Amino acid sequence: MEILAQSVADTIFDGLIHNNISDRLLKIYYKCVDSNSMREPLLNYIEKYKIPQGMSVLDTHPDHCFMELDRLYFKQLSVALENNEYIIGFQQYVDNRTKSKKAEAYKAEWLKDVKVLLDFKNEKLYEINTVSQLANYYQSHFAPLDSAIRHLYVAWLQEEKLLRPYQYRYEQYNKELLDRWFGLADEYKPTQRNFIADKLSGNGRIAVIVCDGLRLEIAESIADKLKVKGKKNIAFAELPSVTENGMSSLFGCAEVEDVAQTRYSNLKTVIPDVEIIQLERLNSGVTANKLVLMFGDIDQVGEKKQLAGLKDINAYEAFVSEKINDLFSMGYGKVYLTADHGFVITGILDEADKIPVPDGDIIKSEERFCLANDTLGNENIIVRSQKYKESQYQYYAKSDKPFVSKGAYGYAHGGFTPQECIIPSYEFANENQESLGVFIVNKSALLNVTGTYFTVKLKAESVENTLFKAERKVVIQIYGNGALLSTSSVYRMTPSSVQEAEFALAATENVKVVVVDIQTQQQVDFCDVKKSVSRDLDDLF
Repeated sequence: MEILAQSVADTIFDGLIHNNISDRLLKIYYKCVDSNSMREPLLNYIEKYKIPQGMSVLDTHPDHCFMELDRLYFKQLSVALENNEYIIGFQQYVDNRTKSKKAEAYKAEWLKDVKVLLDFKNEKLYEINTVSQLANYYQSHFAPLDSAIRHLYVAWLQEEKLLRPYQYRYEQYNKELLDRWFGLADEYKPTQRNFIADKLSGNGRIAVIVCDGLRLEIAESIADKLKVKGKKNIAFAELPSVTENGMSSLFGCAEVEDVAQTRYSNLKTVIPDVEIIQLERLNSGVTANKLVLMFGDIDQVGEKKQLAGLKDINAYEAFVSEKINDLFSMGYGKVYLTADHGFVITGILDEADKIPVPDGDIIKSEERFCLANDTLGNENIIVRSQKYKESQYQYYAKSDKPFVSKGAYGYAHGGFTPQECIIPSYEFANENQESLGVFIVNKSALLNVTGTYFTVKLKAESVENTLFKAERKVVIQIYGNGALLSTSSVYRMTPSSVQEAEFALAATENVKVVVVDIQTQQQVDFCDVKKSVSRDLDDLF
């Protein structure tokens, strides 16, 4: 029977590869790919099938189940691009293949990125006359192309020869964008200063996520994964587009501050009750009304691993979007997402691609900029007369390629390109339906606990029994130093109902009570628990 089944599978596969499969066999094939229980047997049949040599991928059925053919397509297209051949057939193939619902689990994820690259055209760049117009164009039109080439680097980085023609095609489009951008250089003005304090000054519970090295196309992917929609505004980074400069500006520092704690202290002079933590430390025990969450993994992995680090970014996109959703579940009304700077992917480089360091009174030469004390007459260099640390002038190449410098190449920032300088200033708002209010009614007593146990008293608001306020199921959680210590049983609260729960006072600092909605995970109410400074009455006897 197994031999017969393999024979039938081979006949189906032959029909898919030569695109002459009968309607009857195609229906059988579709039933197999639609069935979860058939996935493992089908993969076994695919593994045993031998794809004919010398075949043309473009002639296959778009619903075929061979990722090996997708890889062959990539190789054949690479040759066609390198030889400047007509690629209409390749465009038609990838268009049909990416549309295939039947092959969803059996086709390469990066095919959609190839399609973006093949379909892309810069449209009406000549009509753009301001930096703001170009930034909007980049966000709506060009950022998806940057995402696509990043994904292709991740999938094919070990095949540099195959990847180069794709990189070259991207570079032609990027050069068109950069030429228009550099033509508007004199108009460029950074707008990220005091961003954090400005946003935290609003009413209600507000969180600001500050990512190190979050370029706009990644922020777009994060926004697409959220349960809520938002205002996707943009800002312009300080120059040079490096961490200490951008972070100092975001935190409102008068000068460039290299030490993070100094930047944090500056913000606290404006927003005294702000809490600043690393994003990975966010949990239900965080109850600050004004919250800043720092996330530095993108920049760290890029600088350490260069191009090899790009594969980690998809996981970071999922992580940040998950944390934003968590913040709304915890009861934050608004969440902002921003960055100190973006980055460029300098790509697969030859020595000739690197830019010589310009002549002049150079104080410091970095991969993407130079600091100097005199101006320069060089049409390939943008000179900004702006003090930065010990320098009076900054030099930027009219390119996304690096100056000749020590160290590895592939990922870089500090320069003057849209990818480095256009940053997210995104605002997301929680518009969930209002639920029954549940409150801790003995907060004063919890700030003056005299024994080794304390009682938490809950009361639901007195309202008319409506659809959204008929009941609410909650738990009481106890945290100490940010770690969850204990959780109560579930309480079903109805209008005007009360509940009490007793807990042992932990021998730790920063004890908090947090009431959590078990359905939405929203923080319904919270307060601190503090032991009385007076002696416990039991100690008198």
